Amino acid sequence: MRTSNEFVFGVLFLMLSLQAYAENYVGVSLGYSFSQRLNNLTGNENTNYPDPAETDNPFTYFPGAHLSDVKLDNSLNAGVRVGHWFESQPNWGFEIEGNFSRPDFKRQDVTISHPALGQLLSYATGGEITQSYITEDQDSAKIKLFQISADVMYRFSSEDKIKPYIGAGPTLNVMKISGTGYSGRFVSPDANTMLDCCNLFYGPGPNISETMVRVGANVKAGLTYSIDKDLDLGVEYKFNWTPVHISNFRSQSDLEGDFFSHAFSAVLIKKF
Repeated sequence: MRTSNEFVFGVLFLMLSLQAYAENYVGVSLGYSFSQRLNNLTGNENTNYPDPAETDNPFTYFPGAHLSDVKLDNSLNAGVRVGHWFESQPNWGFEIEGNFSRPDFKRQDVTISHPALGQLLSYATGGEITQSYITEDQDSAKIKLFQISADVMYRFSSEDKIKPYIGAGPTLNVMKISGTGYSGRFVSPDANTMLDCCNLFYGPGPNISETMVRVGANVKAGLTYSIDKDLDLGVEYKFNWTPVHISNFRSQSDLEGDFFSHAFSAVLIKKF
C-alpha cells in the first residue's frame, strides 16, 4: 500500500507543478481490450481443499506449483484523461488517465504442475498414473479493473492537423476478483479416477472476494485529428503489464504472475 500512496502523491505533485503551462486538455475514450491474460503463475496448491491447507503434509500441500496461462475475457473499456503540452517544448507533455474494464476470468481448463504431484498420483494408483500435473475445469469469476496511468507524452507534430503521438509511464492497477469458491472438476486424471484412487474431489469453498493493488507499466501510441482549434478526435493503441499477487483463488494461495492486456480506443480531446 505504501507504493500506491507514493504513486498517488507523485501524480498530484506533477499535476500541480504543470498548471503554469499553456496548452491543457481533457479527454474521454471508449474502446476494446483484447488478448488479456495471466502468465507465469506460481503459487501453493492445497489438494485438501476446501479444508485448510496442511502445510506439513507433502501429499496435500504443494508450494511453488506452476499454473498454465489463464485467458481473460475481451471487454469494453472506458476512460478519462487530463494532460498538458509544455509551452517551451510543445512536442513534449504529460498525461493522467483513468480507465475501467471487465477482463473476467472465463470458464476454462487450468493445469497445475508440481513434481510431488507425480509422486502422489503414482503412490495412490500403484504406479498407474505417473504424471506430475492435474488439470481442472475451473468455473468463471468476475474481475473489475481500474487503472490510473501517469504518462510522459511525445507528439511528432504540434502544428499539423494530424498529430501522431506516443506515451509511456507507470500504471496503478486496482483489480477486484469475485466469484464462486467451487474449485473445479478434474479433467486429467478424470473425476472417477481421483475419487477411486485418492479420495479427492474438490467441492465448494468460501466465495472469492479479493482486491489487489499493484503498480505496473503501460505504453501507448496513437494519432489525433484536429476537428477545430478546440476539439481533436483520435485513435489509440495501449499495452499494459503489471505483476499480480492473489492471496487466495480457490485451492491456490499466494499466486504470483504477470497480467498483460492490449486495447484499441477512440479518443475525443477538448483543448483549453
